[in-house]
Amino acid sequence: MRRTGQVRMPAVLLAGVLAVSACAGGDDDVAQRIWVRSMNGDAMTNGLNVQLVSSLNARTFSAQILDPLIFVSDDSTLSPALAQSWEVSADGLDLTLRLREGVTWHDGQPFTAADVKFNFEEIVPLSTYGAALAERIESVEITDPTTVVVHLAQTYGPLLEAVAVQFMVPRHVYEGTDHVTNQANKEPIGTGPMKFADYTPGQEIVLEKNPAYWEGEVQVDRAVFTMIPDANSRAEALFSGEIDEAVLDVSQQGRVAENQDIALLEEGFFPEVVTMMFNARGEHFADPAVRAAVFAAIDRRAIAEVALASVGAPANGFFPEAQDWALNTDVDFDRDFPRDLDAINATLDRAGFPRGPDGTRFTLSMRFIASLTDTGATARWCGRCSPTSGSPQRRSARRARSSPRRSTRRRSSTWLSCAPAWARNPASGSPAGTRATSATPRRPTRRASATRRSTPPRTRPSPPPTGRCAARPTRTCRPAPPS
Repeated sequence: MRRTGQVRMPAVLLAGVLAVSACAGGDDDVAQRIWVRSMNGDAMTNGLNVQLVSSLNARTFSAQILDPLIFVSDDSTLSPALAQSWEVSADGLDLTLRLREGVTWHDGQPFTAADVKFNFEEIVPLSTYGAALAERIESVEITDPTTVVVHLAQTYGPLLEAVAVQFMVPRHVYEGTDHVTNQANKEPIGTGPMKFADYTPGQEIVLEKNPAYWEGEVQVDRAVFTMIPDANSRAEALFSGEIDEAVLDVSQQGRVAENQDIALLEEGFFPEVVTMMFNARGEHFADPAVRAAVFAAIDRRAIAEVALASVGAPANGFFPEAQDWALNTDVDFDRDFPRDLDAINATLDRAGFPRGPDGTRFTLSMRFIASLTDTGATARWCGRCSPTSGSPQRRSARRARSSPRRSTRRRSSTWLSCAPAWARNPASGSPAGTRATSATPRRPTRRASATRRSTPPRTRPSPPPTGRCAARPTRTCRPAPPS
């Protein structure tokens, strides 16, 4: 599986229809393979280039329009993308990238080593996931037309993983401009399987297939992202077959599970984690013992089973078990913070927070962060909190890209996920997905998405090549962040 995809997938249920629908187009009545996904809002608000803005919507589009140098799958496996091969020197200070030849940007210009050098020098430093890497880059050298060597000033553990989440943008479009305000952020030009086609403010964004895609035939002709802000309307559109994929509230999971035409997407995304953080500067959480007691009191299993409708699982450490290379066996939440209510109450008594007449010890304010753009507002709000007003508990959730086709119902603690599954699965890099109208179930993609099966579409895409998402006419539903 290829394709880098990061999309946040906090605690809601994402449902999507991943079936191919055929639309007659043109005088020849040529059937088109169309995939339709609902969006919670207007993605154009922040732009579609995730290199310059951190948002789930931007990552969703970047996963289809742009390419990274290296693909990373949902199980963290790396595979060639725009770089056919790579090599890290023995001392870890030099990364040699051998580029794929014959690749062109959507505007017909060739993809070159100069584009890669430009991205490392000017775009990666602006990326949320690239800034730390950029700080360690000493220089970038083009040794021949298809080889780029990145020289580091110091070693960087997640070097390849950091490179794998950087999408390449064209130097000839960005050089000499204000990168952040460049119009290409709203109408991206990439090397990916889908091209930007059209935008109707407040209604939809349309992508069309890239006929010259370097990885081969793209399995959808058009992808339509229709804007449906209301959760109930999204659910009804999915269940009625009007759309192929949608983000649903976790409260809809029972309905999804009972519907034979809807399938929860369980593949195609990185594991995602929903975190709860304490404001240690507040009056109540200044004492580490109190923070530990409150954390131990939180029933993480109940949250996973009830709030997340069992789509997630309680985390027992800072990283999901799938990322075994990052696990620290000395960290064990169940062992270190046992939910012993008697001990927790005793700790709070000793800390000077006795129960009041109504049984309440103190009150906390909680702030939910749905995207990084909310972080600043939350920080400002916290800054205005007085010690007596309670410490806000912030909850941060991250999703992975949206991958149109493949279903992933992640049963690990809600970790970080990967992207779109139809045209390209951000985690697998493949074109697939389409409209929901077929009776044949298609393989779910890894995001909790649901696939709806109905009558077979007039045109069904041929099976994708090895390593790509399978094209199955069913609708998918995936877990999404809580609204």
